[in-house]
Parts: sequence; structure tokens; C-alpha cells
Amino acid sequence: MLDLNSILDSRLRWTGVDDIKAKVGFYPSSASVEYIDEIGRVKVIGGCLRQQYYAWCNVPATNPPDTAALLKMHFGNVLHDTIAELLSRSPQFLGAEKRMYRPYKDGRPAVSGRVDLFMLDSSTDLPTVGEIKTGGGYFFERYVTKGIKAEAPRPREGDVCQILTYIDFYGQYGVEKGFLLYADRTSAFTKEYWVRMDDDGSAFIQSDQLAEYWRHINMPAIDARWARLQVHLEAGELPKRDYALQYTNDAIVQMYEEGELNRTDTAKVKKLIDSGHDESLPLIVKGDWQCGYCKFKDLCYGRQWDDSTKVEEIARPFNFSPDVHRNMAEDAIQQDVVDIL
Repeated sequence: MLDLNSILDSRLRWTGVDDIKAKVGFYPSSASVEYIDEIGRVKVIGGCLRQQYYAWCNVPATNPPDTAALLKMHFGNVLHDTIAELLSRSPQFLGAEKRMYRPYKDGRPAVSGRVDLFMLDSSTDLPTVGEIKTGGGYFFERYVTKGIKAEAPRPREGDVCQILTYIDFYGQYGVEKGFLLYADRTSAFTKEYWVRMDDDGSAFIQSDQLAEYWRHINMPAIDARWARLQVHLEAGELPKRDYALQYTNDAIVQMYEEGELNRTDTAKVKKLIDSGHDESLPLIVKGDWQCGYCKFKDLCYGRQWDDSTKVEEIARPFNFSPDVHRNMAEDAIQQDVVDIL
């Protein structure tokens, strides 16, 4: 008898050839920032440096996505490609899937990537650069596409880091703005945001419901994070975790006091605080989704590799020094340097 689930899984995981990216620069989709929030906490948004370190060292994933997750990603890719194809029929369409490469220069790490779309802004007659993002579920709808009650939806901060990187690079071609177009896999609802880079390198976000500066997201902070990862790669030293699979009780209490927990978690924490609680146990099971969905979760938190393990025991780190970059990129990348418009 046919095992259709197994057939689906095998087709989703294997298309006949592997998709291998040349490692000549950090990817814009991994852009991140670290900052101090309004109550003094160190916060990270965007790509985890430890996760990127594992990937650069070619460490095999310990938690690959299951069939359901792969199918969701496939649906997202189909929706993404459909939207891109429809937009390409517009007279404002300028180009798609363009490669970019920013070589190491003046202390700024090398960056390489591929951009979804270039569209003409008819109000300025200038090109804009954009990304199509798909998602689904309650939180995607609540926080990104539709919002809730009087709270306007917002783009995902990691996506703003990515688009800001493109705006920074393509400024030399006249690009002044970028856009993020979100599409819900379930409802097909779409939401667009426009991003501009201010003089200090920070992001200004605008939509039909929103217009505000996000000073904590800026190009110097993004470059600083990649520079820190480069130092770790060259030294063969594992970066600290940027996120937590399980928050500490102190962190949960602080979230409770700041009103950052949902109604159900707030009630649970209040009851435990009022009645007394075994401090050796977590108040509630809660952590960052980045860890929960990470393909290296068991490696990061398991026995295979802890914070004291030397990277040389697992894999040779990628040499990311400026000289190596120049030698690698001089010939291979020259043909792919973007020449749009």
C-alpha cells in the first residue's frame, strides 16, 4: 500500500540536487541588532549568532523540520512566487531576483544576497527594493498583518533589519526606500510596509496605520553584530546564545510586572507568586520561538556541544578574514555584482 506521507516527505526534502550557496558574505536575511530596551534589558532581534556559527561551520542539523513544517514552507514559497509573478506584470516592475555583494571594506563585513523585487516609485520616479514575506497563524495575523483592537500591526523587526541592509547597499543606484509585503497563507490577506533609512542609518517605518522611527534598528548596529560573528568564526569560539529556550523565573517575573504576558500566563504567574512557588521549577513554560524552532536546538542545549566545547572538535570554522574574502570573491563574484536599472 502507498505511504503517501512518506512520499510527500521525501519529495519535500529532496529535489534531485542540493541547493548550495557560496559562502562569500553574511546573508541579509540573518541581519540582527542588539540594544538596551527602555527598562535596561539587553535585547536581540534578528538572526542568532550561535545558530549562524553552527551553519558556517557546516554542522549537521539536529532538529530538521518535520513534514508539516516543510509543507507550510512549500505553501509559502508557492504564494511568494505567485505574488512576485503578478507584480512582474505591472508597468512599475523593474526586476526580480537580483544578486548583491558588498565586499569587506573599512571594517564593514562582507554581505551577499538576493533581492526579491525592484519596483518603480511613481511618486519619485526612483527604484524601490522589496521583499515578499509569507506566514500564517494567530500571531502572524495579530501582530503583522491585521493588528488587534487599537494596536496597529507592525513588520517583523528581523525583516526590517534585512530590508535596511538592501536600502543601504542599493542607495548607490538611487534607491531611497524599501518595502515589505506580507501575505497570510491562510486568509491570503496582504499588508505592506515602507521602510526608509534616516541619516543616522536607522529605520523609519510607514504604513496606512503607522509612521514612526525605529532607532534601535540601524546599519551600524547591524554591521557590529556581523563583525562580532566574524571575530568568533576566525577565533573558533562559539558565541553565546542570543535567545532562550526557557526563560528564567526572574525574567518571567519581570515580564509579568511589565504587563508583557498574555492573560492566561499572567493569571498563572500571579497565582504562583501569591501562593508561593518552588524556585527550582519554572513558573511557566515559556521561551523564545527562535530556540523552539531552531534546527540546532538539541545541539545547542543537549550534551553534544556545550559552552566549553572547542569548535575544532566538531568542525573547522570558515576562515572569514578580509584577505580570504578578497581572494575568494575577486573572480567568482565579479560576474554577479548587481548592475540593475
